[in-house]
Amino acid sequence: MIRIKEGKVKAEEGCLSIPEMSADVVRADRIVVDAFDRDGNPYSLELWGYAARAVQHEVDHLDGILYIDY
Repeated sequence: MIRIKEGKVKAEEGCLSIPEMSADVVRADRIVVDAFDRDGNPYSLELWGYAARAVQHEVDHLDGILYIDY
């Protein structure tokens, strides 16, 4: 779960789900994610830049959202 989103960065984004296409997408530049490790222990992870963008993109997939929906 993404608990915190800060900043906004617009960048070109693509996806293997929609080959040969891309679009500019605005996403948070910094996020804090709450997750569980494989032993079920909770932890938080703070991410910036490209790593934050990639996690937001993949979490969108889990929610049934593609970048073109933005």
